[in-house]
Amino acid sequence: MRAQYGILAAGLLAVIGMLVFAATDPTVQNAPRDPYMVQAQEDRLAQVIPTLPAGAKAVGYVTDTAPGSTLDATLFGTAQYTLAPLLVERGRDVEWILGDFSTPAGERAAMADPSLHLVRDLGNGVVIFRRSGR
Repeated sequence: MRAQYGILAAGLLAVIGMLVFAATDPTVQNAPRDPYMVQAQEDRLAQVIPTLPAGAKAVGYVTDTAPGSTLDATLFGTAQYTLAPLLVERGRDVEWILGDFSTPAGERAAMADPSLHLVRDLGNGVVIFRRSGR
């Protein structure tokens, strides 16, 4: 019986020690809990819908992130989620286009496209374009 209590006490102390270590270790405390800043997307994209004309149902989506990368999928997915029920579709096949850029160079490259006319730069890499010919 003593041995069982000893094993139980040792296990309990090990669990307590692990919890104390996790609570006080700076590497655990400072670890990013949202490395792709998904929560920040709501603030970045807050002015997109008010910038579009009333009744807009869809917006194109262009970005400078690598196609198929985790960052690309994360930014596109959070844009779709944040802007719902507005349909966000990749490409430039609609009149209004959301530019979601991770670098100033990517934003400048998109602005150089003669088929896109800048409507509003919302800051922080978010830009609204209108496709020419519409």
